[in-house]
Amino acid sequence: MISYILIIGAVIAGIVGYGHIQDDKLEDLPDGQVEIIIATPNSHGDDISIEDYQAYHDELRSNGAYQLLGYSLVCGMSLVLIGAVLIRLFRKEGVYIATTGATISLIGGVIANLRFQSAANEYLEGALVSNTTLMTYVCGSMMGMCTLLAALPLVNAGARLTLKPKKTDEEE
Repeated sequence: MISYILIIGAVIAGIVGYGHIQDDKLEDLPDGQVEIIIATPNSHGDDISIEDYQAYHDELRSNGAYQLLGYSLVCGMSLVLIGAVLIRLFRKEGVYIATTGATISLIGGVIANLRFQSAANEYLEGALVSNTTLMTYVCGSMMGMCTLLAALPLVNAGARLTLKPKKTDEEE
């Protein structure tokens, strides 16, 4: 069951990472996309212009936040995916590979999200700053749970037993 959860999580987080890599390649976000993002906060009293959000986007590109988050998620979750398949095949190496990948995503994700938060504090206001702060906590929590889930077979006796090769009659 752990391997299935890790596979699903790795695919979803990998897609999110790929999206951030694509955002880094955009010089400017399309105005229509920015209008959708800022519409709700502005309807509740915030005053965020398209130019403010584009400056935020430029800061994320210049401080490497998009790249760090994107590549740490894609690389880390690729390792989690490989590890999860190995766990499914009852190979102990899979636990170490998946845990390493999840740890890479955790560290890269937290550092990148702190950069997102710093840029939001500088260029945005109100709900978008709160949302960015919340996403820092969510990213750290989710990647932390992924790391713990990947490492679970190392600390759980029942799961650890499934990863040990069974002795054949010839070995006994």
